Amino acid sequence: MDGILIISFGTSYKKNREKTINVLVDTFRETFPEIPVYLAFKSRMILKKIYEEEKISIDTVEEALKRMILEGITRVFIQTTNIFYEIEEDKENNIIINKYKNLFSGGIYIGRPLLKDEIDYKKIFSILFKKFFAIGNNSDDSKNVSRETFSEITVRNTAVVLIVHGRKESRECPLDYQIIKKMGYKNIFVGAVEGYPNAGFVLKEIQSLKEIEYIVLVPFFFFAGKHSIRDIAGDEKSSWKNVFHLAGYHVKYVLKGLGEYSEIRRCYIEHLQEMISAN
Repeated sequence: MDGILIISFGTSYKKNREKTINVLVDTFRETFPEIPVYLAFKSRMILKKIYEEEKISIDTVEEALKRMILEGITRVFIQTTNIFYEIEEDKENNIIINKYKNLFSGGIYIGRPLLKDEIDYKKIFSILFKKFFAIGNNSDDSKNVSRETFSEITVRNTAVVLIVHGRKESRECPLDYQIIKKMGYKNIFVGAVEGYPNAGFVLKEIQSLKEIEYIVLVPFFFFAGKHSIRDIAGDEKSSWKNVFHLAGYHVKYVLKGLGEYSEIRRCYIEHLQEMISAN
């Protein structure tokens, strides 16, 4: 019997889960009504916090695999909510999956992340730019953008900064800036909350373009959790919002994770469908 396992880092923000991962799980179940769908979070700290605050138990990856064995699953299809990284790059969970793969007679198959190749980039950015990457220049300074449609992104005095989570030890940004430039999007910059490139680096890049007056900060995470609220749009002097504001720019920001967009969730579904068809 087949089973689907959705693996996500997780978030302790209840409203975030309701708008993202919970909806994604429901969509998987609607799309694959004959296949049981399971959910696992990677972060034990988040799982602990959810249980302490809400008394809700969500499986770890190992717990989910054990549950699937007990419930008679013989072939597992895994789809993560990763934006960039393959699950094989996650050493802890890769060890767990390798430990259990021989216990499923039909094997374990893993779907690709949201952005794997140039085809994925073109599709995702087409969705996002149609959704909200057009920028208006008439709102209050440093005001949260609550709507999804602005005016024109191609205006010369506006820059959009896509902010990924990043990795502290890395000197490479996981979001491929060269592919974005190749697609012809103008005044798009990429930064990382942790690792490279940081807010100071991106600021210097933008300052080299004298015509830029307005900046829109966009979290490029599945969940718009603490990093979006604190690190991007927080009131601390070190927040991305204030780094650009103090440099003299008019700043707006979007506090919405990629997982909140139905079109993005549909892409995860399509990745899984392709994997199931191939196996």
